[in-house]
Amino acid sequence: MSKINCKPCFAFDALAAMALREANLNGFRNDIPYVKEQIEENFEGLDIPGSDSYFGLLTNRYSFEEIEKMDLKVLTEVYTNCIKGNEFEGKFLKGLKILKDIDFTRLWEEHCLTFLKKQCDDYKAVLETENKMVAGVLSDIQYIKPNEKIDDINIYMTYFTQCVSFVVGKNSYITNHNGNDEINIKNVLRLFTHELTHGVSNEKTRKIYIEICEKDEFLKKSKNILVNKKACTSNEEEFVVALDNYISLKNGLISKKEATNNIFNHYESCMPIAVIIFDELIKWGKLPEDINSWIYDLFASGIIKAGEIESKVNNIMPGYVDNFMNICFNKK
Repeated sequence: MSKINCKPCFAFDALAAMALREANLNGFRNDIPYVKEQIEENFEGLDIPGSDSYFGLLTNRYSFEEIEKMDLKVLTEVYTNCIKGNEFEGKFLKGLKILKDIDFTRLWEEHCLTFLKKQCDDYKAVLETENKMVAGVLSDIQYIKPNEKIDDINIYMTYFTQCVSFVVGKNSYITNHNGNDEINIKNVLRLFTHELTHGVSNEKTRKIYIEICEKDEFLKKSKNILVNKKACTSNEEEFVVALDNYISLKNGLISKKEATNNIFNHYESCMPIAVIIFDELIKWGKLPEDINSWIYDLFASGIIKAGEIESKVNNIMPGYVDNFMNICFNKK
């Protein structure tokens, strides 16, 4: 089985302290009050919209091995080049200076690192305890990614990414855990499944998805919420949500009722294509041999058809559209 590494990363946390601060403002973690106080006080007014895209600017140029070795001085030097020309370049340069001024290195090493190491140990214990389920999940993910060998898996445990987890490269993702709560085994394995499923789609399936998003009025609304309110720019997210719930169901991580509830409530009911794909997977009864061709055919055959998305989703999950409109547009 693939080797699973779970570890802290200073450079990722330094970026998160700047790039994800706004996303955390309404519920910034309070495990270490001193850290919360320093970040809220010194970064007030920086106003960088939360997005995982800022991490890609770094991972596209440097290997994980290089990133893991970066201290604040090196990160500042390399990220100054990475962010050049970005609309938030000035804000990040200001943020990097703030990190230096507040001695972020000391703050992270003295207050966050011990906390993160414990979280990593707890995560690894969960994954080792449930190794049969992990093996089953990895086998299914490998099955739907036949051209991509799943080697070592890196889970980067970060302090400043509360409420969000995201892929930062092949078989690698960033996550966090609220230290005040006991780790939920099911949540760990579900997240593991979701993040590693990313990268499953090819250009052909993403293209036909984008085309139908432009043609279907209901899908335009839900896609707008997904991108602009949920900060999810991936054009495979709906495929991934359907697949990760099916794989989780197949491997006994969740029941069918739990899978249905997960999809119904995920991102406040703004993923109608995920609803349809999951329903078709249940009907199919197994993972298709060529997942991209299978998804493409759902569009090409008219099973997923512009102008019929709203009615089809309502038929599969009654109340889904009403829930979406109520939450996102305050309409009942």
